[in-house]
Amino acid sequence: MTNYDGLYKKNYYGEKIFENHFSTKNLNFQVIENGTVLPLTFVNGKVNFGGIVDVEGNFVERSFIHIGAGETYIPDEEILNSSETAIYLGMMTNIWGHCLTDNIKRLWFLESETFKEIFKNCPLIYINTYTKFIPNLQRLFEILKVDTGNWREIKKPTKFKKIILPDESFFLDKGGV
Repeated sequence: MTNYDGLYKKNYYGEKIFENHFSTKNLNFQVIENGTVLPLTFVNGKVNFGGIVDVEGNFVERSFIHIGAGETYIPDEEILNSSETAIYLGMMTNIWGHCLTDNIKRLWFLESETFKEIFKNCPLIYINTYTKFIPNLQRLFEILKVDTGNWREIKKPTKFKKIILPDESFFLDKGGV
């Protein structure tokens, strides 16, 4: 048996660490028509603003790093318009734990038959939370054989004809990631 002493708080996690955490959930995607992607920004000193807003102005909870943590805002600048269908890969956060979970939770879609047959020519978009990819994140993508060279960072509010939002492949049973 592997000795996990010192790696986690036994009184907090208990035997949970030894349970099977794989899911039989079928991953899918959501199509958001005429949605707007808002870059991450500060509002009143708080950073939880950014993600996808649907055509009716509703914040798409699953577009933020964690469900229930994000909020929308009204941009000060002009909203760019794109006639494209784009694949939203999420908010890329340059914190190693997020790199291992949140930054790769939608990459499964790039290997799906749906992507390869229908969406392979669509731009791959993301929101960067602070800076460019850190070397460790870039290396992780290389190991996973994910070419980020053609990804498009959304730096200005942009409305797309359609936004494809893949399900998260890492999630909690109670919602969120």
